[in-house]
Parts: sequence; structure tokens; C-alpha cells
Amino acid sequence: MSERDHKRRRKRVTIVAIAVVLVGSAGFWGLRVAHSAPSIPTAVVRRGAFTGWLDLRGQIKARQSVIIAAPYRIDNMRILKLLPNGTRVKKGELLIEFDSTQLRRDLAQNRVDLKSAQADVEQQRAKGRLTEEKDLTDVMKAKYDVQSDELDASKAEIVSQIEGDEAKLKLADARQKLAAVEAKLKADHASDAAAVKGKEQVRDKSLYQVQLDEHSLTQLTLRAPTDGMFALLSPH
Repeated sequence: MSERDHKRRRKRVTIVAIAVVLVGSAGFWGLRVAHSAPSIPTAVVRRGAFTGWLDLRGQIKARQSVIIAAPYRIDNMRILKLLPNGTRVKKGELLIEFDSTQLRRDLAQNRVDLKSAQADVEQQRAKGRLTEEKDLTDVMKAKYDVQSDELDASKAEIVSQIEGDEAKLKLADARQKLAAVEAKLKADHASDAAAVKGKEQVRDKSLYQVQLDEHSLTQLTLRAPTDGMFALLSPH
């Protein structure tokens, strides 16, 4: 084999060796990259609304609260309608309705009492007017008698002494009677005024009870004063 052939063989061996080295390096680098890459979980992504749930603990307080008190006269009243606790309501919506049967009976009886008391007042006033008219008549008659007796007493100088003395005594009696009937007029007026006042007090008491019953009837139906949530409060 010539020297030229020997050089060509050496060249091929060198090229093959370089190729082997290159291929080996590439395989080693690929194996290193494959072993060093991290394992990341994957998932399918879709476009849409995201809903999440959170468990929170706390206390909810109303920003504004309105207390609606039940009527004070509900000892024996039944509740006809009551919304469940926690119900959302609108303004004017019925919340509680009480039975008004007994209260309406009381109102009817109190109205009868009021009418009777008013009649007693009018009767007492009429009685007072009659008494006053009689007393005024007695006073007028007594004044007339005094004037008449004064005229007779003025004639004492021209009549006998006996007649003059009798006229003076009669005048004194007339004046005493006039003072008595005037005092009676004043006393009867005060007595009648006191009697009328007493009847008016009874009338006013009956009137107050009627007005109280009428007002209580309006409170037997409780409605929501504003929009919100209905909540029952414990009396304690």
C-alpha cells in the first residue's frame, strides 16, 4: 500500500471518530435535558365565569333598626297573623294582626257610658237653670216687698204709732227675707256649678276611655314602616 493510500485511511478514521464523538455528545446532552426538566401538571383552560366559595365568620348588624311595640292592652288578645322571623318586608306590609273582638266590645260599652254621662251633664245643667230661675223670681219678689214696705214705713208720720211700728217691723222682715233669698241664689248657683263639674268629670273620663279604645284599635294591625327584615325581639 502506498503512502497516499495510508493517509486516506487515516483521514477516514479521524472523520469517523469525530462523528462518533459528536453523536455521543448530542445523545448525552439530550439525556441530561430530559432528566433535568421539571414535571408540571397541566389542565384544560376554558373561558367562562369563575365561582369561588369562602367560609367567613362574623356578626351582621342592621345599619338602621326601627322598633315596633305591640299595644299595651294585649293581655288576652290572640294573634291572628304573624310573619316568620327573618322575613324580608316592604314598606306598608302587614307584620302582626291581633284579634280585636274584645276591644270592640269594650269600645261599644264605653260609648254607651259616654252617652249616659253626657245626658247626666245636660240634665244637671237643666236642673241648675230651673233652680236659678226660681231663686231669681224669689229675689225679685223679695225686692218688691222691701220697696212696698219702705213706702208704708215712710207714712209713719201721718198714721198712728201702732201702724207705723207695724210697718217698720214688716220692712225689717222683708229686708231679712231679701237677704236670705239672695244668699240662697248664690249658694244654689255654686252648688249647681259643682254638680255640673262632677258630671263633666265623669263624662270626660268616659270620653277618654272611648278615645283610648279607638286608638288601641288602630294599633292592632302593625305594618312595616320601611323596607327591611322583620325580626322578633325577646322581652328579656
